[in-house]
Amino acid sequence: MTFNDAKDICFKRGGSLLEISDEIENNYITRRLLFDERYWIGAKRIMHYSSIFLYTNGKNM
Repeated sequence: MTFNDAKDICFKRGGSLLEISDEIENNYITRRLLFDERYWIGAKRIMHYSSIFLYTNGKNM
């Protein structure tokens, strides 16, 4: 599944991709990933080889 596929599925279900807003959310997702769960987050690199990501709402990660 691509980023855009995941974004479209969330939108069609009335939701959006995950945008982590604080340390508590980050820790929760980190713990869930230990159980091999997978999540798409709403963030993309600003350029192909960049190490800088922005959330889809334009905010910095």
